[in-house]
Amino acid sequence: METTLIGAFSAVATAVTGLSGVLWKIHQGETKNRGEISDKQVKAAYNMGRLEQRVDLLWEFLMKQARATALVGGLTTMASAEKLSLSTISLYPPELIQKLKAFYSANSHLSDNDLFRSIHETFGEALLADVCLPNKFFYGPCITAAVHIAKNSE
Repeated sequence: METTLIGAFSAVATAVTGLSGVLWKIHQGETKNRGEISDKQVKAAYNMGRLEQRVDLLWEFLMKQARATALVGGLTTMASAEKLSLSTISLYPPELIQKLKAFYSANSHLSDNDLFRSIHETFGEALLADVCLPNKFFYGPCITAAVHIAKNSE
């Protein structure tokens, strides 16, 4: 699955790079008519949009999978809303909890998907080294719990 995501993100980057010149021309008004934009470029722009939808779908799937694994593994519990178990919170180093909460305070405008990705990008190595591996947790549920920790001000 990880290889698929890397390939998808690589394809998005390639498409963006290839279309940037055309989009810049359109933005600058240098392209007066559609004849200056090839059918290949139009198709590439359409495919880029479809690819973006697929990448978003993959992220959504990964988040749901991580949430389900966290529930099954006992990291979170299901009441009226998902909650962390107290034993889970105790596995996270206090300094990491403070950093997660500060990060969320500065980024509270992010959607859950974007927050998940941002925590992965910013704290992924620390989560893996300090929480996931020592406690034999899968990475997805570990990030899911980190998102809960970041969002809860308790």
